[in-house]
Amino acid sequence: EQQTRDTLSRLSASVKATGFQMESASATQVYLNNLDDFEKMNAAYASALKQPRPARATIQPAAPAGKRLVQISVVVSK
Repeated sequence: EQQTRDTLSRLSASVKATGFQMESASATQVYLNNLDDFEKMNAAYASALKQPRPARATIQPAAPAGKRLVQISVVVSK
C-alpha cells in the first residue's frame, strides 16, 4: 500500500511540474509483481485519486520489476 501511495505521489508531482493535474488523467496502467497484492494496491489507489478515476488496467508483468512491487504509468491530457 505504501509503495502505491509513494508512486502516485511522485507521479502527481511530475504531472504538476508539466502544468497538468492528476484530475486530468484519462488512463493509468498499474504493474503489480504479484496480483495477490491487488486489494492493497486498490485501496491506496482509490484513496489517492478523486472520482471519477481514470480508466485503469492492472497487470502482472512476466518478469518482476526488482524490489518495486508496483509501478504505475499515467496518461494526462487537457
